[in-house]
Amino acid sequence: PNQLRYYETEALIDTGAVRTVISMQIAQQLGLRIRGQQQAKYADGRQEMVGLGGPILIEIEGRETAELV
Repeated sequence: PNQLRYYETEALIDTGAVRTVISMQIAQQLGLRIRGQQQAKYADGRQEMVGLGGPILIEIEGRETAELV
């Protein structure tokens, strides 16, 4: 937990999204723990319970934000 880890990738940004989503594979590579569950609602109307972890620091073109994922 005390190690700094980072993951660099290209991503698709949904400007209408209210939560940042990453794959379980990326979460595992970052060493994130699932801290709870939350109902996710997708643009196509689907809903499902998903794991909630983080916070993580996200940097996009030099701008940073901390987000739960």
